[in-house]
This record gives sequence, C-alpha cells and structure tokens, in this order.
Amino acid sequence: MPTVLLVDDEPVLVRALVQYLSGVLPAGWLVLAEPDGEAALTMLQDDITRDIRVCIIDFHLRGISGAELIRRALPARPDLRGKLIVCSGSSFLESDPLFAELGCERLDKPFELEQLRLAVLRAIGHG
Repeated sequence: MPTVLLVDDEPVLVRALVQYLSGVLPAGWLVLAEPDGEAALTMLQDDITRDIRVCIIDFHLRGISGAELIRRALPARPDLRGKLIVCSGSSFLESDPLFAELGCERLDKPFELEQLRLAVLRAIGHG
C-alpha cells in the first residue's frame, strides 16, 4: 500500500495531521507517523515491507535533525528525491543547500492544511 511517512515529535500535531491526511489522500494510501528520527531512518533504510513514497519531515527533531535524516536516508532511498516535504518554524532552507539540491518542498510552520495537502499531492504526482 503506498504510504506517506510523517516524522514529527509533536504528538498533538501528528495526530491531527494523520487524521487530516488520511481523509484527503487518494484511495489506497496509508499515513504512518514516527516521532523519532532514528527510528524513521531505520524504517526508510531497512523496512522493505513498507511502500513509503513521500516523507513529511520536521526539521527540528529530537535526536537527529530532519537534515541529518535526509542526508542518511537518501543513499538507500534515492526514489524519495523530490518527494520530501520539510517543515519548520524557522527560516532554515535558504541557508542549507541540501534542501534546494534535493528539491525538497518547504512548509513554514504554522502552515495551512491546504498547503500540506497540495504539497503531498504534488509529491505523489496528483497535483
């Protein structure tokens, strides 16, 4: 089942976004949430049973940062290039060439749910 992986350590936000995305994604898509960057990295690198096609990643995670998660995951998952949505409450993307190079979509917190929906639809090729 095609999957969107949401990596964020804010439980209230995660619950709301999982519920929202589950209602707006095309039929047959699944939303998984992982609050821990290291666990998300392991899932992306080693879990071949999950069909993760899009990642929504908070830039400021406990443990490893969103940038580090992307740097370490992409060698194993080059198919995610251009299918990463990075979220943060600070202006970070202009200063990190990694994000521009990888074509990451940027969402500044707080963002509108419609912005997230459109970003995800673009990443899965429906927008």
